[in-house]
Amino acid sequence: MILSKKIKLMITKSQSICFGNARFTVYSSGVIRLEYQRDKLFPKTPSIITAAKLPKPITSEIKKSGKNLTITTDKLKLTFNNNGDEFNSENLKIEHPYQKQKAVWKPGDSGLPLVEMVRSLDVWPEHEHFERQEHYGMLDKTGRACIIDEAQVYRTKDNTWAEATPFDQRGQDWWFFGYGYDYINGLQDFVNIFGKIPLVPRWTFGFWYSKWFEYTDKDIIKIAKKYRNAGLPMDVMVIDTEWRKEGWRGYNWHPSRFKNYKSMMKELKKMGLIVPLNDHPGYNTPDTLPSDDNFIPVLKRELNEPPLRGQWACNWSSKKCVELWKSSVLAKQFKDGMDFWWIDGWAEAPFEKVTGQFWLNRHYYETAEKATGKRGMILSRWGGWGSHRFPVQFSGDTRSNWETLKHQIKFTADSGGAGACYWSHDIGGFHDNKIDDELYIRWIQFGAFSPVFRTHSAFGTREPFEYSKLAQKVFKQVVRQRYAMVPYYYQLAREAYDTGLPICRSMYLHYPDIYQAYSNPYQYQLGKDVLVVPAFMSGKTTSRTFWVPDGTWIRPQTGEILRGYGERKIEIPLNDIPVLYRLGSIIPHQAPAEYTRQKTLDPLYLDIYPDLHDEAVLDFYEDDGESKSFEKNEFSRTKIICAKTVNAINVKVGKPRGKFKGQLKNRMFDFNIWLAPEDNVKNILVDNIKLPKSGWSKTKTYAAGTCKGKASFLN
Repeated sequence: MILSKKIKLMITKSQSICFGNARFTVYSSGVIRLEYQRDKLFPKTPSIITAAKLPKPITSEIKKSGKNLTITTDKLKLTFNNNGDEFNSENLKIEHPYQKQKAVWKPGDSGLPLVEMVRSLDVWPEHEHFERQEHYGMLDKTGRACIIDEAQVYRTKDNTWAEATPFDQRGQDWWFFGYGYDYINGLQDFVNIFGKIPLVPRWTFGFWYSKWFEYTDKDIIKIAKKYRNAGLPMDVMVIDTEWRKEGWRGYNWHPSRFKNYKSMMKELKKMGLIVPLNDHPGYNTPDTLPSDDNFIPVLKRELNEPPLRGQWACNWSSKKCVELWKSSVLAKQFKDGMDFWWIDGWAEAPFEKVTGQFWLNRHYYETAEKATGKRGMILSRWGGWGSHRFPVQFSGDTRSNWETLKHQIKFTADSGGAGACYWSHDIGGFHDNKIDDELYIRWIQFGAFSPVFRTHSAFGTREPFEYSKLAQKVFKQVVRQRYAMVPYYYQLAREAYDTGLPICRSMYLHYPDIYQAYSNPYQYQLGKDVLVVPAFMSGKTTSRTFWVPDGTWIRPQTGEILRGYGERKIEIPLNDIPVLYRLGSIIPHQAPAEYTRQKTLDPLYLDIYPDLHDEAVLDFYEDDGESKSFEKNEFSRTKIICAKTVNAINVKVGKPRGKFKGQLKNRMFDFNIWLAPEDNVKNILVDNIKLPKSGWSKTKTYAAGTCKGKASFLN
């Protein structure tokens, strides 16, 4: 006798699949949400660690046979046996891509994580005074990740607060990502679920000055002018905690050191500077307001009594207190000229397994958005999953030594695998007074080619004027290089917003199936077209090995042409940081400026590295640089294409697509074209019109205005 088993086959249409006490939701071919609740009371709003609005579920193939459920997508195959237990290795498995084959994951399986995230690098590697709060990122060499929402705290319907699932009702809320070696798609899936990496203001990519010191308002102005007079650009003047009357506590300006702080703010604004202030909410234990703080009467009027255990400090568990603190205390400084808060500490979170850092980061960031009406910004330590939505990340009070510099290189590049795109390090280290000249130079070089370039110390010396003539020369050289590349950094910032790809990228992101991409962690790419090889050892000349990826790479500093794949040994003089450009790329630059917003991008400089075998293409992105209008599609893109043949180069500039406030009607393009010594280029064409090699000038009319251009040669 043959018994047949009844199998039910169906195709879901954008909905969750409930099976016993479990619920499964497929958000892409590589993402499945797995929930288990014994009472089947599944959350109705998104978690605070994910995006506020989740994408629509997609269609998947479902098979039900008795107690067994199978969900199949193009990438994943989930099998669940409803045996009455929560998800475990006996009742759940997911088949996912791995290299060129398939692998199976079960709950409890360990992985090979590529990213280790910590709250900060304070006194790394000891972490003496700070909890590590370690978790792994999204990317794993096994080709999958399972993110567990341990807190199970969900947004209120109006998204102004959050509510925790009662302890006796908690179940499991997991997110499974299967991507194989397609890390790029894995990061896209990650930001689709956990929220976009915000597009930071354009001035983020300028130079930030910072120092913990007992400054006066006159000192601050004097320092800013000293940098200006030395021809050193600056965008952000960070004012550390000594602006306060009571050191780390309160919000009253120091009456003797900052007698004219409003005038100081106005003077800094005239110089085009962004001004953040340091805030110390405490280190899990609150820093209470001094008895004479100007904000106590406001709080008394609304709250009647001290809100936190008899103390005048923010009770971050009280919605009423938090909203009052944000509107009456934190927002007040914006009216006086402050641009954002540096959150140097954290408080108790209202929910178990939610870090106080995450909770404060969210509220400070939202305060900045509301108070300015522009893009949000904070400077703060990492708070766990979802913290990438609140840039900029502050790596804390680091030691000033070669080991820390070296670690920061790898840490910065790897962290993109958790969405942490904007680490800001204390360049030069927080501790120690005046550091070794060679260490200072190497750290400055790395800082200038990292996402955020900010010097800082505790009463120490990080100003270039206090170091050797060589150090001063190198500082000027790299800070000007950075400002020239601001349009390129901003391109990458938009790419991070759209795709989840970080600005600073570990080699394995673009070369996941190459062993050397993993074994050379102290080099990185800025986007896909720029390769940076920092030096991290002492010596007038440093020798190190690095890996040249696929393609041809140009090192303009020396004229070297390097072809991948292969590891190379390189000699790096103290005045140099190797930066290589991929053949087939177009790198946008801007003219020298004292700060990023001083000049319009006219002319727009384009360094072109034409490739005989492939077109060089740049879809140049622009918006107003700081508002949120880009979210309403107020931006433009202009496609520039360079095609190279054996004896000719043809550059084409497309029409600008899209509009935004402040958009240029006319623009000059200045093309710098790199040619190899053996090139025999006889003709230069612009939009198919032949021009003399010695240099060219042409005007072309577009619907959006007039484009003018000139060209020179980099060799």
